[in-house]
Amino acid sequence: MNGPSDLIATLETLVANSNIARRADVLCEVTDLFVAGSSFFSKDQVDFFEDVMGRIIGQVTVAARSKIAAELAGVANAPTGVLRTLALDEAIEVAGPMLEHSERLDDNILLESGSANGQQHLMAISKRNTLSSKVTDFLVERGNSEVVLSTASNLGAEFSDVGYSALVSRSQDNLELAMRVWLRPEVPRRYLLQLLSEASAAVSDSLEGLDRKRVKLLRNMTVRAADLLQSETRQRSENFRIASARVEALHANGAVDEEVLADFARKDEFDETIVALSLLSRLPIGVIERSLMDPLGQHLLIVCKAAGLKWETTESLFGLRGTISAQQLQQMHCNFMKLQTKTAKMAIEFYRLRENAASVAVS
Repeated sequence: MNGPSDLIATLETLVANSNIARRADVLCEVTDLFVAGSSFFSKDQVDFFEDVMGRIIGQVTVAARSKIAAELAGVANAPTGVLRTLALDEAIEVAGPMLEHSERLDDNILLESGSANGQQHLMAISKRNTLSSKVTDFLVERGNSEVVLSTASNLGAEFSDVGYSALVSRSQDNLELAMRVWLRPEVPRRYLLQLLSEASAAVSDSLEGLDRKRVKLLRNMTVRAADLLQSETRQRSENFRIASARVEALHANGAVDEEVLADFARKDEFDETIVALSLLSRLPIGVIERSLMDPLGQHLLIVCKAAGLKWETTESLFGLRGTISAQQLQQMHCNFMKLQTKTAKMAIEFYRLRENAASVAVS
């Protein structure tokens, strides 16, 4: 290849001398020509290749398009228009290599292909080396269980708070997915605790129909297992260690009160809030964590009422649980105002007794 004029002449000859039957051969020749010299081509030359390929690619078979996709997927400066056409192809044999391997595709193209096509295309996207939270939000929402499992297994994937919450929700009846989420090193503790809460609820539901004594024993064992797993999340969390030391130091100086607790919650400082509420309520960390993750929110209301907290502070604590509707919050407010402090304190004492009984039953 001596220069732009030679390149253009070669490409125009290939296109001009071909008939419809030879389109696939011509496209393969053009692609081979591009791949062989891609690192030396100028932007204008790449644009010219894009124009030529674009005129032919829609006129060839799936097999030919698949071959071209496999060749171009790993080329750093492949024509983006051609890549987009291949990535949007309804045939997974064509789109798959692009969606899984091409680093030239941006999030918008990935989302466009995923929206226009089926689960096989979503699966290919889930296997990319890296995935932004924008894409993983989409995959967790639209993907089937296999796609979501593949996404959760991808260590190059980033997740937003919305994505983590959706993963936890979808893990409720999928043990393998729950384990994949649990093993991801970067998952914030609050979502691991939510995962434990959802799993415990699922176990409790599965116990219906068994005899009462066995149900009680198994539920106590579930509580103990959850305690151990909660403890593990704290032990492996550097953030929790730092937060705990920070709050303990404040407490030693008499500086942990309701205002400080509310400030932690409003700033979304999850671990600091957990430790502060544990100190103010004089309840173990594990109890506080489970109260915050309680799906119905009743345990948290009881803890806050027994600790003498105001509704405004309690409301800020509910904000740590994720999105909550205005209707749900209004119902929580009504329940909080109806709940008597004396009743809440009695409930806490009963809860302490039950925790101790569960410890004895499985020790």
